[in-house]
Amino acid sequence: MKANLSRRIVSYMVDALPILFIVITMHSLFVGTIITDSIENYDVLVATYDANTAILADDGVALQEDLDAELITEDVYHEKYAELYDQFIADNEEEYGAVLRNFLMTLAYGFITFVSIYFFYMLILKGNSFGRRLMGIELTGNVKWYTIFSREVVWKHFFWVYIRCSTNRVLC
Repeated sequence: MKANLSRRIVSYMVDALPILFIVITMHSLFVGTIITDSIENYDVLVATYDANTAILADDGVALQEDLDAELITEDVYHEKYAELYDQFIADNEEEYGAVLRNFLMTLAYGFITFVSIYFFYMLILKGNSFGRRLMGIELTGNVKWYTIFSREVVWKHFFWVYIRCSTNRVLC
């Protein structure tokens, strides 16, 4: 039977969701604490960052109210908000760095762990995973560890992440 796109997506989701659950559970129980402990004064920096973000939001709301009341023009609003934001970034450089570092380390942990577990799962089942069996898809041909690696890791995960990042610079 020919595997269409919807069958492949369902097959991938059946295989990926339990692995994603394992990665998230590991992060919640162990890895998240290790990551935050590796950043010096992380709790203090995040508390400061959150408080200053709330102040920035309040200042933005005040500017929006002035704009709605037609006390300022839209150009003045954008100019004043840009000044507020630039000052916020300048004042919170260390705090922002800590938050960003935590986010990037968590993202890297999650991606690398997910792909590694997924690869070993496919390797153990020789590419014929539970999702593929459920959807009636069979991996045929020369199924070796390097073909599974190239198909499941390089093509399915790294290539699509690369394509997504190259087309959307905001996310990457």
